[in-house]
Amino acid sequence: MSAENPSRAAETALTPAEFAALMAPFEPDIAAASGRLAVACSGGPDSMALTACLHEWAALRGRKLDALIVDHGLRPDSGAEAERVRAWLADRGVSATCLSDPGGAAAAPLKSNIQDRARTLRYRLLQEWCARAGVRVLVVAHHRDDQAETVLLRLARGSGVSGLAAMRPKTRLLDPLFGPLTVIRPFLDTPKARVAASLARFGWPSAQDPSNADPRFARVRMRRAAPDLAQVGLTSETLAETAAVMARADDALRGAARTVIDRHVRLHPAGYARVAPGLWEASDDIALRALRSLAQAVGGAAYPPRSRSLIQILAAARDGLPKRGMTFAGVKIQTSGSAPGLDRTLLILRESAAIDHRIDLQSPAPNAPVVWDRRFVLGPIAGAGGEKTDVGTIRKLGQAGVAQARKLGYSKALAALPGSVRAGLPGLWRGDVLAAAPALRQDAGHGAEPMEAGGRSVYCRFAAWRQLLNLL
Repeated sequence: MSAENPSRAAETALTPAEFAALMAPFEPDIAAASGRLAVACSGGPDSMALTACLHEWAALRGRKLDALIVDHGLRPDSGAEAERVRAWLADRGVSATCLSDPGGAAAAPLKSNIQDRARTLRYRLLQEWCARAGVRVLVVAHHRDDQAETVLLRLARGSGVSGLAAMRPKTRLLDPLFGPLTVIRPFLDTPKARVAASLARFGWPSAQDPSNADPRFARVRMRRAAPDLAQVGLTSETLAETAAVMARADDALRGAARTVIDRHVRLHPAGYARVAPGLWEASDDIALRALRSLAQAVGGAAYPPRSRSLIQILAAARDGLPKRGMTFAGVKIQTSGSAPGLDRTLLILRESAAIDHRIDLQSPAPNAPVVWDRRFVLGPIAGAGGEKTDVGTIRKLGQAGVAQARKLGYSKALAALPGSVRAGLPGLWRGDVLAAAPALRQDAGHGAEPMEAGGRSVYCRFAAWRQLLNLL
């Protein structure tokens, strides 16, 4: 990153009144969060402009603002760069914290899909800090030019309505570990030129990330193409308007899909969905939306399945699945097996063979919940005193674990589940010996009840309902 000195004339800068108007739609969320908010600040011109505007806005209203600087560990001097940004902000009266992951990119450098993986790390660190600090509103600096680039990138990938809706002014994240966090984007309809001019108004420094000019990244290539696209009418303004139109259509589809899911889907605490025929009888757009969200939630995937796969699965669900079912995107869809040929109820479940997640619980074990396979929350694993002990490993039961679970007294719980669900449940292992299968102690209506595993109380909760609400 190289430091930049602000030199742009401030004639198009946002005034305090204009920025207050941009923040007005989010005031109820901020008030509900006790007036406290955090801003993600990389030190770049956009996030520094946002932080400066927020600092002024918060001071006038008695709001508490924290700036969060994420060190992704992508360069040897990234830690020093983050500390420099923190010092800039501290000199201007902004409370700032640097966040990093010692076991992340610095320990294992990202070599592929760098921007997506860095984004995942960034939001995990931001959510973790906000959860610990009790902050429920996070402000980010995406502006109209960013929105236009996102629309173009998704158009190039063949995205549908949801993808072309791009970024929303307000997004609610529902993480199974960190709880709810509202992400707001007050600059989303503001051109980049006005954002830059606003930074100049304050006279704050900023820094440039060299990756923002690296043509290996698709977003950079799209940014370079923007002037030519504008010549044929694809300006940032028109592309942002397209996103707004798509967002309205997406909201309509989302509401319809949620209604269909409420009526025709039962999500079981053991991690699978039972789908009544009414879902498949919905119109294509609504049925595909519901199927996409269910598959992503049940499969614990970071991204939804591809449209082509969903269309094939929907056609098969309507016409008749193969006897062994079908797998896609880490999930399996199959008949319920209760009355072949008569009962058209289908099951959507995690494909056991696709699960390779394991959590090695080293001594001292964390006295906090953990998320396994992006589906189940287990914990606390350690005792209340956080005593040092070799706790073991959380991994799938598999067939061997199912056999051991029967000997541990879980036969009745296993018998109540479809056979293909059992092997994909989490188990607490010590070597090759199953110590506990907490998912099998779940109450069908209210999630998991506590159980003892080697003297430690362990609970297990299937988190997909929360995730499903976030996906729809």
